[in-house]
Amino acid sequence: DSHHCTSMSGVHAFFPLTIGKITEKDFSATIHPNPSDGVFTINIENMTEDITLSVWSIQGQIIKRDIMVCADATCTYRLNISDLPSGVYMLLLQSGSQKTLHPIHKR
Repeated sequence: DSHHCTSMSGVHAFFPLTIGKITEKDFSATIHPNPSDGVFTINIENMTEDITLSVWSIQGQIIKRDIMVCADATCTYRLNISDLPSGVYMLLLQSGSQKTLHPIHKR
C-alpha cells in the first residue's frame, strides 16, 4: 500500500525500500560474514548514537531486538542467531530517522 506495508498471513510488516549496504548521511553499516553459520559482526562507522537492531523473518515477524550502544566513532556488535533455522532474515538498523535494511543468510 502507500505505506510500503506487506501483508503475509495476517501479519503486517514495514520495511524501507532500500536493501543492501546503505550509506545515508554519515551512517554506514557492514555485516560479515554473510552468509554465516549464525554469528555475524556488524560494523557501523561515524556513529555516536545508539542504534536499534531488529532481526525479522521473511514472514514479517520480529525474531530478535536489541540496542547497539555506540560511544565511539566505530560501533561493533556481534549478532548471534545460531539458534534459528537456516534461511534468509532481514536485519533492520535504525538510529533516529536513519535506517538500513540488510538481508542476512544463516546456513
